[in-house]
Amino acid sequence: MSLRRFARCLGHVRRLPSRRERQFSSVREGPSAGAARPRRQWMRMVVLGIVVGTAGVAITGDNQRSAMAVLSLGRVLTEVMREKQGANDVSDCVSMEERIAAILATMAQEQTFRQALVAHGGLRVLLQALPHATDSILQQRIIEAIASVAATTGAEVALGDLEATSHLVQLLPKAQLSLFDRLKVDMALQNVHEHRDALMLPSDAPATIVRLAATVTARDATPDERKFAVQSLETVLHLCESQGGDTILDAALTAALANAALLATLRELVRIPQSPLQGPAAELLVSLYRLSRLQRIALHQPASWLDEFAAWAAVESPAVHEAAARAWHLVAKTDPAVLLASKPAQAALLQLARATFRAPAATPAVQMHICAVVSALGDGFRDGLETTVDSPMSRVFSHLDLPIADADELDATPLFGWVDVLTQWSFHGTSAVRANAIQSLTHLALRSDTSRRVLQAWLLGLLRELFAAQGTDATERRAVQEVEVLANMTAETAPGHVRVAYSDGVVEAGMAALAILAEKHAPEFIWKGGVDLLALVAISSPPAVKAQCARVLANLAAYPWTPQDPERDVQRIFVKETTGGSLFFDEIAHWQEEPNVNIRSNYFRAATNLAALQTSPEGGAAVYHEGIHPIVAQSTAAAPTMPPVDVVFVHGLRGHPFGTWRSDMASTDMVNSPIWPEALLAPDLSASSRLVTLGYEAGMVTWSSPWPSLTLPERAQIMLSSLQAARIGCPNGPPVVFVTHSMGGLLVKEMLVLARAQATDDFNLAAQTAGVVFMAVPHFGANLSSNVNARAIRTLIQAHPATKDLSAQAPHLLALHKAYEALGIPSLSLGEGQPAPLGLGVRSMVVLPESANPGGPLDEFHLLATTDHMDICKPETKDDPRYALVHAFLVRCLGGGDNRG
Repeated sequence: MSLRRFARCLGHVRRLPSRRERQFSSVREGPSAGAARPRRQWMRMVVLGIVVGTAGVAITGDNQRSAMAVLSLGRVLTEVMREKQGANDVSDCVSMEERIAAILATMAQEQTFRQALVAHGGLRVLLQALPHATDSILQQRIIEAIASVAATTGAEVALGDLEATSHLVQLLPKAQLSLFDRLKVDMALQNVHEHRDALMLPSDAPATIVRLAATVTARDATPDERKFAVQSLETVLHLCESQGGDTILDAALTAALANAALLATLRELVRIPQSPLQGPAAELLVSLYRLSRLQRIALHQPASWLDEFAAWAAVESPAVHEAAARAWHLVAKTDPAVLLASKPAQAALLQLARATFRAPAATPAVQMHICAVVSALGDGFRDGLETTVDSPMSRVFSHLDLPIADADELDATPLFGWVDVLTQWSFHGTSAVRANAIQSLTHLALRSDTSRRVLQAWLLGLLRELFAAQGTDATERRAVQEVEVLANMTAETAPGHVRVAYSDGVVEAGMAALAILAEKHAPEFIWKGGVDLLALVAISSPPAVKAQCARVLANLAAYPWTPQDPERDVQRIFVKETTGGSLFFDEIAHWQEEPNVNIRSNYFRAATNLAALQTSPEGGAAVYHEGIHPIVAQSTAAAPTMPPVDVVFVHGLRGHPFGTWRSDMASTDMVNSPIWPEALLAPDLSASSRLVTLGYEAGMVTWSSPWPSLTLPERAQIMLSSLQAARIGCPNGPPVVFVTHSMGGLLVKEMLVLARAQATDDFNLAAQTAGVVFMAVPHFGANLSSNVNARAIRTLIQAHPATKDLSAQAPHLLALHKAYEALGIPSLSLGEGQPAPLGLGVRSMVVLPESANPGGPLDEFHLLATTDHMDICKPETKDDPRYALVHAFLVRCLGGGDNRG
């Protein structure tokens, strides 16, 4: 007879047991006869399932023993079915059940049988039969059979029937399994939750939860079994929520929350160091809390739950930290008033943030949840914003009568505040963490009582982050270091430290440093929240800082973006995706209304660069790079008959792109004073003419400027490239006239010589230059250079590298002058006639007349007897010789008459 036919015969056995059979029972004083029939039916189902499951195995070779075992089991089943004639008492029935159970265990040892059994659903039948096997021996045999097939491929799918498997894990601690068999079951249980999508809602969820809870609280259950039970409890609750509806979820949740032993055990498991149960136990508690709030089920002692979450911050476990962060996020959404009213809760949240302050990207979920809490409740936080220092030794020494110097610095540990934590996370590699941190900082920065300190700390933190990035050069590093010195910070000082006082000067210098960094690192600047910071600073700062904000924005637009760069649309990002960006952009768009020429220039530059970014690179739009400052007048007065011209102003040592050209020498404000290129010259030019001033590092000594010092050729090359980007000197453009002071004249000569050597069809600045004005320019060396190198002063200052080229009759200056004269460009030279104050109590003629006069055939020279080196470039009126001579020369360069307005 084939296996399939045998199984079919077994499946169709239908007969009524005799009255004597209905009296039989496995336990003499056990259940009623009505309960015996279902048990026998389950026994029959078990064997029938095994037979059907193995029927597909061919009866050849190695499979023959398995087939014979199945046939033997069939004969046993036949014997059970003939109890009417063969059984005389209850002990006979017990003997038959023992024989069937023994055969089950024997058959399970065959590998081929195990594979077929699992593949065809036999393991599922065994699991479903287990709760109905009331006899302990039969239970033991079934568990042994399950253990034997637990390591078989596919067993985890059958074990995914959580309702049936909950019976197994509840009985496992009492089963007499070998250590190896117990290990196989535990390993199979570990794999169950890797197939979460295949898990189904139990038909009796509350009863399943009770059994799983019993496993969690069982001290004799293995860690893997308890972990499986904990994970299964959360899975059942999740399935009830997603599939079962409110009634089923309420029943299941009530069963779990009413189990005090379960809750106590879970809290105990969270605190066991390095236990694999820490994370799952914490996650289950958080799920219970969440669902109780969702279903409006009152918790017993709700305050104890918050205390529990607070305690988790001190547990050294990333999984527990993640659960704690998720818990506080839930509290912030469901009970925000509770969190805001609880200082211990806020302290615990901050402690949790500190624990993952500098953690790697392995903990993004913790940081994301914490950022979301601060973002939602940032307006309500009052404590922990600033970084402090825990100095235990100062407390030790405080009991002594004698003061101990620097005791507060010994063994000091920084206690980072919210601003430093969130700033650090705003640079996170995970976009969700980064976005939440930036949003949280924005909320804190909008508070009137903390806005300025938050913005300054955020700014200093961003500078430090960009400083640490790869590819920064000496210019950028020096800029950041100078700002930190201005803020009285050391390398170890956190930007948000309570001792770092707010200063408008620090913010202004910091934004200026960001402008340098933004032009070279624009994508990273945007990616790390720089644009969000820029918008907030711009709408909450004085005009001088706003000018620097516009400068940053202009440099971002000047970056050489490619069409594929996602951050290329700087204007859209700034206006649409930041708080305050649209307000500041509107202010920039109305640049002509700004009274301060310096701020107006930065606004115009930003608006022009942003507009150029919207056009194609082939469009030839002008872009003003760092150091090129357009001088745009508020007045529309112009000389309509004058041809267009580009006039470029270049200052000298210790100069300023605007301050050098101011009209009021008595004013100490180099930025806000009126400048004569706007007040006097602009109305005398056509409306289409451009005035620009070049700015560059020009400190007399290296420590007087945050930017590193460059030699004349190095600086000339940079400025030549910037003029090309601004479309100054292009063949189809207007002629160019330079107005220079002191070393600025040498810089222009160097630049024009380089321009001739590098000329192309698209750019030939030397050929487009119609003339150069030299104001006290040391063509053959300066008298000042020897003073700077004098022994009396050399101990005080370190000479600027450019001053090495300014000594009298320096070979480089002689060679430069010869190369420049070969260009054939007309010039106007003005010489000083009075000694100038140089500081340190020194007055001296800086450029002697013989050095200020180039002496060439195309050079015109005038000695101004009443002027010194400092005020020679500061005419006060149009009748002032310092202006009249310049204007007349400019008119001659353009080939026209005097058309002054």
